[in-house]
Amino acid sequence: MEWNDEGFMLEAAPDQAAGSFRVRYRCPWCSEISNGTAPSRAMGDGTTALVLSCGNSNCRKASLATVNLLPGGGTIPLQIHPNPSVQYEPPGVPEDIAEDFEEALNSKLAGFRYGATVVARRALQAAIVSKLEELKIEPERDLVDQINQLDDETLQKKLKMAAHHARLIANGAAHGREVTEDEANEALDLIAKIFHDLYELPYQLAEAAKKRTIPAKHMPK
Repeated sequence: MEWNDEGFMLEAAPDQAAGSFRVRYRCPWCSEISNGTAPSRAMGDGTTALVLSCGNSNCRKASLATVNLLPGGGTIPLQIHPNPSVQYEPPGVPEDIAEDFEEALNSKLAGFRYGATVVARRALQAAIVSKLEELKIEPERDLVDQINQLDDETLQKKLKMAAHHARLIANGAAHGREVTEDEANEALDLIAKIFHDLYELPYQLAEAAKKRTIPAKHMPK
């Protein structure tokens, strides 16, 4: 699935007459939404395991999910196996940087927020250093200085502030400080926005320029 999808999604309602559950879920194998019925087994403490079968004809793979039963007959989804995975392949982002950031996103999705933020910082630093080298600027040693080396045209000022914020969150994760779920999500979201500004938008503009010519009077001075 795409990196900015919601990830794990499961809706389940018990069907007392059939002794099973009516389900709607995102398959962790193919990322398609599937509807159907699922056999179940009580595991104790109100937890029930469901065997899911993907309705996508090109998939048809099975998954295992767990839910908590509520007194009124509703459910709270807990987990799905295998863990969903995301793909991060936006146009313009260099392959090595995209691979690192994809690893960070999947680490976060699997529940490893500390590892996710540290790997995301690695991807961020690789992107900053790559841009500096592209501009023929010798990178400083530390990421804080490297971010400040970029001019405002290459990375707008607000996104430099975002880079520093993400850097601080990741530094905390790497040095034993607590990082909350929201902070990890924020760091990843900010870094994705930075990559959009550094790579995706320039790529989109370059592709658009191939298709049409912008009159000189409309070009920024």
